[in-house]
Amino acid sequence: MKRRSVLALIMAMLLVFSAFAGCQDSGNSSQESSAAQEQSTAEESKAESEESQATQDSVVDEPRQSVSIMSITFNGNPVGDDNDRVLMLEEYTNYDIEFTWVLDADYNDKINSMMAGGTLPEITLLKSLSSSVIQNCRAGAFWDLTDYLANYNNLSQINETVLQNTAIDGKTYGIPRTRTLMRNGIVYREDWLEAVGLEPATNLDEFTEILRAFTFDDPDGDGQNDTWGLMSTKASTGFDTICMWFGAPNGWGEKDGQLQPAFLFDEYMDGMNYLKDLYDEGILNEDFPVLENSGTKDGFKAEQTGIYISNCDEANSWYTYFADQGIDATMTVTAQFETPAGKVVAPTDGHAGMLSIFTGAVKDEENLDRCLTFLDRCNDKTAEDLLENGILDVDYTLNADGETITKIDGNPSLGESDGFNQIMMDVLDNGYTVTPSNAVAEQVLAAQQENSDYILANPAKVLLLASDTYNANGSQLDQIMSDARIQYIVGSIDQAGWEAAIANWRTMGGDSVIEEVNAVNSAA
Repeated sequence: MKRRSVLALIMAMLLVFSAFAGCQDSGNSSQESSAAQEQSTAEESKAESEESQATQDSVVDEPRQSVSIMSITFNGNPVGDDNDRVLMLEEYTNYDIEFTWVLDADYNDKINSMMAGGTLPEITLLKSLSSSVIQNCRAGAFWDLTDYLANYNNLSQINETVLQNTAIDGKTYGIPRTRTLMRNGIVYREDWLEAVGLEPATNLDEFTEILRAFTFDDPDGDGQNDTWGLMSTKASTGFDTICMWFGAPNGWGEKDGQLQPAFLFDEYMDGMNYLKDLYDEGILNEDFPVLENSGTKDGFKAEQTGIYISNCDEANSWYTYFADQGIDATMTVTAQFETPAGKVVAPTDGHAGMLSIFTGAVKDEENLDRCLTFLDRCNDKTAEDLLENGILDVDYTLNADGETITKIDGNPSLGESDGFNQIMMDVLDNGYTVTPSNAVAEQVLAAQQENSDYILANPAKVLLLASDTYNANGSQLDQIMSDARIQYIVGSIDQAGWEAAIANWRTMGGDSVIEEVNAVNSAA
C-alpha cells in the first residue's frame, strides 16, 4: 500500500512551489534585478502558478485515475512508491502510478519477453527506433497516435523535427523523449592554442593551420612527436561532418530529382580528398582504421590530440577529468566556423526514444485518452520540474533570474534512487536550465545555441526506416562504404577503386534502398 499521508500538505507544497517558481532566489534578488526584470519574473511566476492551478482545478472533481509504466533503472535502486517526488507527481496529475523498473542492460530483452506474453504495462519506454521496435509498431503492438496528439495542450506542441525523427512510415507511435537537437561543436585544448600562438579557427584555412601546429609544433611541450592534429576511429563519423564542410549533404540529399546518399555527391569527394591530404601529411592519426569507437575521446583524455569535433557536451566531463588528475589543461568550446559550404552543423536526432502505449494493455480509445492525459500532464512545468530537478529547496534552489537553478549538493530526493527522470519527455522545453558550473559549461551552452542557426538535417534519416532493404541489409551496405572510405583515405584504393565500391554497393541493394526511400518520400 502506498503511503498516502499528508496529501493536503503535498498539494499545498505543489502550489507554493509553482507560485514561487519565478521569483524565489538564494540571495537578495530584489536588489540585483531591475524593475523590468522583476515585472517579467512576476508575470512568468503568475503564468506558471496559473498553469499549475488550472491543472489542479481541472482534476479536483475528477475521480482518481491510474496508469502503469515501465522504464529504466541504471543502478538497481529504482525509485520507490513512497518517494516524495512520486507522491507529489501523483497528486499533481491525479493518477496512481504503477512503476515497473528494469535494469538498463536487460531492458530490451525484457520488453521482448513481456510483449510476447502480452504483459507489458500500458506505457513503455522504447529506448531507440531499433529494427524490432519498427517491426512491432508496424504489427500494431503500439497505438498509432498520429490523429490524437492535437487534442492535448502539451502533446500537440511537440517539436515537428523531433516528431518526424521518431516517425515510422510517417506515423507517430510514441511521445518522444525530447533532447537538444544541437549538441555538436568544436572543442580545443586552449593551453595548446596558447602554446602554438593561435586562436580558435574562424574558417577552414585557420582550422587546418591549427591541425598542423597541434601535430608538428609540440603543443604539449614534452619535446616528443606524440600528438595528432586530428584523431578519428574506424567508425570515422567525424569524416561525414568534414565532407559537409565542402558542400556534401548530411547523410542524404537531393540530386537529379531524387534523394541520394551523400557519397554520390562530388562535394563528398572534395571532403575525402581533404582528409586524404591530412593523412598523407601525417596530421590524421595513422591507426584510425583499427581504432575502436571510443578512441577519439580516449585520445583527448590521454593528451594525444587537442581537438574534438562532435558532441561538445564531452568538454564538461573532460574539464572534471583533467582537474581530478591534477593536469593543468584548459579548454575552449566554439560553434561552427566558416567553411566552403558556409556554417553547417549536423543535428542530433533530438530524442532519446519514446514513450509508447501498448495495445495489449490499452484496448480502446477511452483508455488511450486516460494514458495520453497522464502524459500530457507530465509535461506541465510543475510536473516536469519534479521529474527532472526534484523538489525545490530540497534538490535545487532557484536563482535570482527566476530562470536557472543551482543543484543542492547530494540532491537528497534524487540521490536516493535513479531512473525517475527517464519518463521526462520535455516536449515544450520549459524546464529550468541548470546554471553552468564553470566557464567551459558556459561555452558549451553558447556554442549549442549559436549552432542551432546552422542545422543541416538529413532528409532521409526517418525514411530509411521504411526501407525493407535497408532494414535487412543496412549494416552490410554501410560497411561497404565505410571500408571504401578508409581505403581511399589511406591510399589503398584510388578514384577507380572508390567508384568500384559504389558499384558494389548499388548491386548489393543500394539502388533498392534509393528506390524505396524515394517511394516513401513521394508518398509522404
